[in-house]
Amino acid sequence: MSGQRKEAQQVIEYLQDPSIHAYVAPYNIAVIYAGLEERDEAFAWLNRAYRERSYLLTYLTVDERLDKLHSDPRFDELVRRVGLPAPR
Repeated sequence: MSGQRKEAQQVIEYLQDPSIHAYVAPYNIAVIYAGLEERDEAFAWLNRAYRERSYLLTYLTVDERLDKLHSDPRFDELVRRVGLPAPR
């Protein structure tokens, strides 16, 4: 979101290489993709977080870093599946 697209892509590549480090929550990778406005990737990782039953999804409707996803119908569907009240 701060215009450092190249750096964000490098972080994603680093986080996705499990041989380098320990587990990284899919939610956190989704946040980076949301910041890059790559909605399809962001939702792919949020859905992975859902499949893994990530507790971080409890922040889905209040995490400002995901605000740009709110207008996408997939966001409402994910919120419903998680069981959270709809964002206002």
